[in-house]
Amino acid sequence: MASPPKISVTYDQEREKLREQRTVILVDDINDDSVACLVDDLYILSAAGDGPITLIIGSDGGDVMAMLTALDAISYVRGKGIYVVGRVVGRAMSAAFVVLQACNMRQMSQNAFLMAHGISGFNLGVIKDQEANVRFLHRLRDMLSELLSKRGKRDVDFWKKLLNESTPTFLDAKEAQEWGLIDEIV
Repeated sequence: MASPPKISVTYDQEREKLREQRTVILVDDINDDSVACLVDDLYILSAAGDGPITLIIGSDGGDVMAMLTALDAISYVRGKGIYVVGRVVGRAMSAAFVVLQACNMRQMSQNAFLMAHGISGFNLGVIKDQEANVRFLHRLRDMLSELLSKRGKRDVDFWKKLLNESTPTFLDAKEAQEWGLIDEIV
């Protein structure tokens, strides 16, 4: 029996092939490394032309600060008049769910899920440091609640309550569309 052919394509070569199609990916944990690749790709494509960019999302979420960087990069590209299509394959959970909301068009495969949950953090140290962390988490909750209320059919108070709770809320494609959190099921 013949063995399968060996594939000698590197990750960077795969990303280059995707960039040629004006497609970028976020299909791993959202962290400084994965978002650095996303930012690179978005900025390269925004400099290369004004056609739409498709962002493929399939992530369990990750680091909040990296998520904020991704939001800023998408906002930058959109500010240059470039249309960004976010397409969920499999899942967009936690921080990935928020990244999807920054896109102009939000698509989701019929078998995919979105998941939102409360904001959490951990801090050791003196009370003053812990109080500063809590203030930051409240500001973050309020900012995300504003974004989600503008993009969906639920109001700011709904999102503040959901983001105060740690219990995850899972939405299939139909529910996500009913909530106004996606535009199309593909």
